Amino acid sequence: MRLRFSTALITGTVLAVSSLAHAKTPAPVKTAARSGLPPSGLAQVDSIISYCESIDPSSSAKYQKLRNLALSGQSSEGDDDKEGRTYQSELAVMRAALAKIPVSTGVSTCRAGIAGR
Repeated sequence: MRLRFSTALITGTVLAVSSLAHAKTPAPVKTAARSGLPPSGLAQVDSIISYCESIDPSSSAKYQKLRNLALSGQSSEGDDDKEGRTYQSELAVMRAALAKIPVSTGVSTCRAGIAGR
């Protein structure tokens, strides 16, 4: 049951992030408000893409492109967020969850994500 949930979670997240690769990048909007992902979302994206890079190093360039695309709207405050407790906590939770996924399942899910399936 846990494995199914983890597999569904990673599949859904990778597919959601990979769908951004097919979206047109909107023109930047200058506002005084902070834009981008909250620290927990940033940690989830970072951990999933890092996981995919580690288990599928032959596609590392594609995962890096996906990371750049997913985080393109992130403000410079995103670097500060990475030092925060929320980011670090979520990163640890995601890494622990991803470590439980069988490598074969992870590789196929990650490759499906960068292929846009």
